[in-house]
Amino acid sequence: HLNFQASDAAKLLDEIVEQIENVGTVVTQNVLYTALQGVVTFIFLIYMLWSPIRVESGSMTREVFLSTSRYLKVKCLISFVTGVSVAVLLWALDLDLPVAFGVLASIANFLPGIGSVVASLLPCLLAVVDVRKTPTQVFLALVLQSLVHFTIDFVIEPVFFGISVEIHSVVVILGIWFFYQVWGVPGMLLSVPLLAVVRIVMRSMRQANAATHGNEDTDTIVFLDNILEGRWMSSVGERGLEDEDLELVDVATWGDADLAATASRDPAVAEQIRADLWALDVWALIF
Repeated sequence: HLNFQASDAAKLLDEIVEQIENVGTVVTQNVLYTALQGVVTFIFLIYMLWSPIRVESGSMTREVFLSTSRYLKVKCLISFVTGVSVAVLLWALDLDLPVAFGVLASIANFLPGIGSVVASLLPCLLAVVDVRKTPTQVFLALVLQSLVHFTIDFVIEPVFFGISVEIHSVVVILGIWFFYQVWGVPGMLLSVPLLAVVRIVMRSMRQANAATHGNEDTDTIVFLDNILEGRWMSSVGERGLEDEDLELVDVATWGDADLAATASRDPAVAEQIRADLWALDVWALIF
């Protein structure tokens, strides 16, 4: 026999309501704080991308800033594509709030690993408590969202990041994993810019050694530079440097006369340079 009276029920109900109010207050504060962080981050990105710090032309610092700017632009573009893909997917499955969850997926893409998991689970949890949705819709939403995030995180992003910072996509994936082991999630966020800085330093040291005909550390520098670029089996030493002299030249500065002179010596190399120039033009148009 339980001595449970109406007054006890009213007291229990008041406690439940109070707990719900407390939880609602905490959730509201966290949501507002996160939204404020998002606004500040967006403003920072705007200034970083379109009002870069002006540094000395041709310096290593300028290359670092340009590489970081390209990385941020690529990251923003891929995050936008992620949000649109998720929104269209949820809309096609007739789930609620597809645009809101698309925006959330776009923001969550800046948090490697945990961001994609949270962005995939939230719309599914909302669909689970909605009696109008079927288990098939929930299952398809979870599987297809996971597929979208996996493809973008492990296929598209490494390729585009590799192009933007001139590092092989396999090295990008290994770098993300390595810096995650060292610094966790912040390491994943900083992995590509750090690899870009290492790549720029290696290139600068390589060119400096080539200009001064230094041979002591040249082989090591060339070897590491080749690994970052994905040329695993490239030779090192004097012969390797001679074969790669053309690659040290900035093809973006080439004109018609340079192409004509190269075509007379080696048509295949000239065609490759034309393709590189076309790719640079397209890349500059987008980023």
